[in-house]
Amino acid sequence: MSTAPPINPFTSPSYRRWFAGETLLALGGAMAFGSTLLAIDLLGSVEQAGQVGGLLAGVTLVGTLLGGALGDSYPRRTLIRRAVLVSAAGGIVLTAIATWAGLGGDAAPWWLAAGFVGASAVIALTNALADPPLDGALKSLITPEQFPRALSAATARTSVISIAGSPAAGALYGVHPALPPVLSLVCDVAFLGVLGRIRGNLGPRSEQGQTAAEPRSPRLAAAMRGFPMGLAFLRSRPALSRVLWCAPLINIMVFTAGSWVIFRLSEDGVDAFGIGLASAGFAVGGILGSAAAPFVTDRVPAGVLAIGGLGLMSALFAALFVLPHTPAVMFAVTALCMIPSPALNGALFGHVFAETPDSLQSRVQATFMVVADLARVPAPILAGFAAGRGLDAPLGLAVCGIGVTGVTLLATSKHVREIGRRGAAAD
Repeated sequence: MSTAPPINPFTSPSYRRWFAGETLLALGGAMAFGSTLLAIDLLGSVEQAGQVGGLLAGVTLVGTLLGGALGDSYPRRTLIRRAVLVSAAGGIVLTAIATWAGLGGDAAPWWLAAGFVGASAVIALTNALADPPLDGALKSLITPEQFPRALSAATARTSVISIAGSPAAGALYGVHPALPPVLSLVCDVAFLGVLGRIRGNLGPRSEQGQTAAEPRSPRLAAAMRGFPMGLAFLRSRPALSRVLWCAPLINIMVFTAGSWVIFRLSEDGVDAFGIGLASAGFAVGGILGSAAAPFVTDRVPAGVLAIGGLGLMSALFAALFVLPHTPAVMFAVTALCMIPSPALNGALFGHVFAETPDSLQSRVQATFMVVADLARVPAPILAGFAAGRGLDAPLGLAVCGIGVTGVTLLATSKHVREIGRRGAAAD
């Protein structure tokens, strides 16, 4: 008599090691807040820093596309290892540039600013390339039933690190600009050690579940030609297709607000630690939401949860732009904004995870990442422009209006409303 697998993913030793490794990457990623501060210091204005942020977001999209295509064609373990190694090399260059900045010289020469942008682009590209293989490898470690809890745990972990990470990165940057990239570099090296202890195949696997043979280095062009298969799969599922195309409309609101908090407080003369503390409100909300997510996702259909939660988030983000621009107020409001996020993401992407075959897992995840993260390109540019020119209320009206449009499109889809309902037809 067979028994159902446990819904707690942490019963698997391999997943526990995986979670520890991703924790190291998340800790290193939290130090990127120091790079934002370094960009402001090197470039001399929040507006130019926002433009660089938009450029790096575009590079991230390219990396995600590559990672999605290659993650279903090459061994995922090899891809992840090589991407992290190159990211660490970029971190060494960034550390050298930050060391120069810490000497307290005059305005940075153009070649140093160019080096900063180049090193940051390498890090953004390789980190993004590793993300789809990381997500795709989960299919080899956990079951679809375990996915919502795994995602909630990951959100809670990221939130905890962000609570300490943003203020810590700001404080470390205040001591010396090189300290944040040094810590990120140490985390990359430690992750490689943990990755080597995770046994078993991380994919890709065939649709029948058999371990795929080691591919013989297929050409990148051939791998990229397979990418439209992920998009075609999503188009064949009406609910997933609607979620895919509404994601950037909602994310332009979320990502712009995150960048705007940093730029607004920087423009107002708040110190690095205070800016990091205000930004940590996003993480506090993530922790609170993660604690409630398993209870909520077990009881509320995913479609209803997504529509209701995103509607509430839109109203709260609108309030963020018009309330007093102080670290304490921003911390409180952003925390409230993010409480619904873990539950609705766990429910929606649990559905995506369950519906997607292993042979398409990296490409489908990458498609979601790329389309959803299109909003990351204009978000810092808009936020820096508005913060530098005092256009906070118009910015809030514009991006929250776009977010509400995305929520409305979700709510008008019968297929989205039916996700997670008992007896509902599968996509």
